[in-house]
Amino acid sequence: MSLINPRVDIAFKKIFGVEANKDILISLLNSIISQEDQVDQIELLNPYNERNFKTDKLTVLDIKARNKHNQTYFLIEMQLAEELDYPKRGLYNWARVYSNQITSGEQYKNLNRTIAIHILNFTFIDYKKQKGWIETVPNKYHHRFVLSDKETRLEIFNDIEIHTIELNKFQAIHDQELSQVMPKVKDMLDKWVSVLTKYDLLNIKELPEKINIPEIKKALKVMREMNLNKAEREIYDSHLDFLRIEEGAFEARFEAGKEEGKAEGKIEGKLEIAKNLITKGFDEKSILEITGLTIAEVKKYFPDN
Repeated sequence: MSLINPRVDIAFKKIFGVEANKDILISLLNSIISQEDQVDQIELLNPYNERNFKTDKLTVLDIKARNKHNQTYFLIEMQLAEELDYPKRGLYNWARVYSNQITSGEQYKNLNRTIAIHILNFTFIDYKKQKGWIETVPNKYHHRFVLSDKETRLEIFNDIEIHTIELNKFQAIHDQELSQVMPKVKDMLDKWVSVLTKYDLLNIKELPEKINIPEIKKALKVMREMNLNKAEREIYDSHLDFLRIEEGAFEARFEAGKEEGKAEGKIEGKLEIAKNLITKGFDEKSILEITGLTIAEVKKYFPDN
């Protein structure tokens, strides 16, 4: 039996966004954030729900977490495909979680530190295009962004923190053979990213020693035993097709170096998925959320719907 692809958003949320799997979510969170922010208790603010997943924000998992020092809010996003407005949308979602912590009339002191974690299936940071910056670590796939003074690097507004994890950079570092991957796995985040990117090479009964830990074994077991109902399977298959289109386009661009194919291949993939969703009776709101298309694009390409 083939494992469910954990990089597909609905699968990711069904693995990490349920009460029974809080332990593996805590392990993933703690592999990304600093030692000072390590958490031991979490509350899922929008857990996966089989009854309303069609209208749920499948790409976003909102979390309230505690440690012995303080309370922190997190949002984890599994981003399938590159979007031109991704940085703005990422900030908007961070602001949503931050501002929703209090209601009108409440004191601002009740706002808690909020950390966004964006797990990306595309390359977001290209040092060649960043003026004045040098890539000191080749194919660095994990970045942590904070607000700081441009000259002194002083951090005062420390309620905001955004992490980006570019999965295809990890894959670019490592060869496909598992025996070549494991020696390069250095920390807990490497272990989790290995699971997200190399899941199909992993046998739960014969795991390499470096990743043979309870949380990862449980995650693989969940993937192996996951049952999707008919509606979930339709969403999963559509998103998996989208992911394959994006990954195929990435490989083609890598080989050919043709930037002009980037946007063209992306919109074609989105339109194909939108067409399938319309055929299956999904409403406009769900189609926009799943594909990332705008209302104008949907009306332009599907005027009769």
